[in-house]
Amino acid sequence: MVIGLYGVPGSGKSFLINHLKKSMYSKSVFYESSEAIDSLVPGGLEAFQALGDLGKAVWRGRAIERIKKEALEKDKIAIVTGNFMFWPEEQAVGQPLYSVKDLHVFTHVIYLKTPAECIFQRNSRDQNEDRPVVSVEHLRKWQEAEIIGLRHVCFQSGILFHTLTDPASLCTSAEAVIGYCQFTETQVGQDYIVTDQVHDIHYEHGREKLETALVFDAANAFTSSDMGSLFWNAIDRILPQNASTYALKELLNGSLGYSHTALVQTALLLWEVVEDKYDALCEAVASSVEVNPEVVSLLRAAAEHPHILAVVVTEGPALVWEKVLERQGLSDTVSVLGEETSGMFVVSPISKGEIVHDLREFYHLHVWAFGQGPMDFMMLKEANEAVILVGDEEDGNSSTKFISALEGVASSYTNKTMIPVGRLGDPDFVKSVLRRRFEMVHATEKGAAKLLPFSMRNASTADTMPTESYKSVGTYLALEYVSELVGLEEHSMTGEQGQQLSRYQLRDEQWTSIVAITSKGEIMASGVKETFPSAKIIVGASVSDINHHLQHQRTVILVAPTINNGQKMMEYIEQIREIHRQIRIVVVAGIVHAKVTERVSLSKGMRSSAPLSP
Repeated sequence: MVIGLYGVPGSGKSFLINHLKKSMYSKSVFYESSEAIDSLVPGGLEAFQALGDLGKAVWRGRAIERIKKEALEKDKIAIVTGNFMFWPEEQAVGQPLYSVKDLHVFTHVIYLKTPAECIFQRNSRDQNEDRPVVSVEHLRKWQEAEIIGLRHVCFQSGILFHTLTDPASLCTSAEAVIGYCQFTETQVGQDYIVTDQVHDIHYEHGREKLETALVFDAANAFTSSDMGSLFWNAIDRILPQNASTYALKELLNGSLGYSHTALVQTALLLWEVVEDKYDALCEAVASSVEVNPEVVSLLRAAAEHPHILAVVVTEGPALVWEKVLERQGLSDTVSVLGEETSGMFVVSPISKGEIVHDLREFYHLHVWAFGQGPMDFMMLKEANEAVILVGDEEDGNSSTKFISALEGVASSYTNKTMIPVGRLGDPDFVKSVLRRRFEMVHATEKGAAKLLPFSMRNASTADTMPTESYKSVGTYLALEYVSELVGLEEHSMTGEQGQQLSRYQLRDEQWTSIVAITSKGEIMASGVKETFPSAKIIVGASVSDINHHLQHQRTVILVAPTINNGQKMMEYIEQIREIHRQIRIVVVAGIVHAKVTERVSLSKGMRSSAPLSP
């Protein structure tokens, strides 16, 4: 990491670097650009000054390359003072002093925007320095030109840029900014925070009882409002208008995209221009957000179920969405992950994917992710259930393109549902989201259940009778229970007279496998297969080779006429889950001994595998 300290002559660069040499000695190496050039150019600074513009640019480039090399060898941060331009008052424009190599080497630039009056007083008193004494008005013009020019080249080159304006807090502010830059230099540092944040949320909401997580992208799921415009309008109302606030508005409109660097730069700029107005800015934005009532309704329904964790993620300030949730009475039941007030945590598309991954892999929750565009791709990819929210027909082109891209890249690992925002309140959809991940249902007291298991074990009947009974049990359980637990999908068909009719089939039926655990289970599985004709039936598959048959499948139905102790069933479940973390597991059994349902190990194993067990 190479950090440039810039500012007009007299802004305090040398003072600051001398302070940092004491406070950050073990972590950093320090350079004055003029000293670096003096030690490198044959004949020193005098010879350098005699060169033409091209020659000076070459030596400046060599100097900064040497600084980078030394910092890498020492594994330390390089902090370098520099000058962006030289601008005598009698000249109409300033003369640039930076080189192209600077833009390739610097990772961060901190600009000292010391008040012009303070600089003028310093320069007037400092008789021993070869430093121009120019008017306060010219110093302001010089500073503004440097800030605009530096910010432009930094944004274009992916260099993070920040200004410091208060001389009284210069040293402590610089240390804080450097610490922040060091921490957010790569995505790795953010991943550690993601892990901690997810752990805290999981702990706060009751670790043992959680089974399902709902993760919403704030801007795409919660509202159809243009968040960039809302921020822009709020900035116009609350903050003084200058080059910094204009740059902030450009960033909030996505001018640099949503890369890790762009998000960190936005956080730095918010830190720079908002100061004590951060809360007021977030309040102004939150009060203008028009939330989708269907999402709010779904979250309110989820709040009534202790097994569900609800999380909203945002690339922007978390405080905005905390205030939005508070207005909807959801602040106690829905958590927000986003940019913190301190700026130490920013949420990138990669971070969103990590959040979902951790909830699914480390905490064994069944994760529903709700998003709409390419920024949500990683989040949707990692989820058990990816819900792609589709807008109105007239604005659906971008969603259509995104869905095509998602299906082309991720067809093998995500359960995709395309649904209009307005249908999030559909009772069948809400029911599928809110249901328990582990659900033991049985027909013990039903007449069919009293007749069918008896006929399965009745040795006095004809030889064909048990066979038909096994099949009948499979058909009955598939119709009565599996269809309810997994859910159905509606499809259209053309009737005999050409009219359009509705037909139903099991959800994801064409991506469903029916596995017979035993030889007698094959007969029972055939009854399940007749109920779900588009499903694939698998017979004779051992525990060791079962995964070979489940590639690209979304549901597996394990069929056994009798479960005595549950050991064999758990072997299949554990083997499947080891490879296919996101597959839906259903157990269909004719007779289950009571001691099996009481076993804690089986219950926990089934819950972590997100099965449904009739």
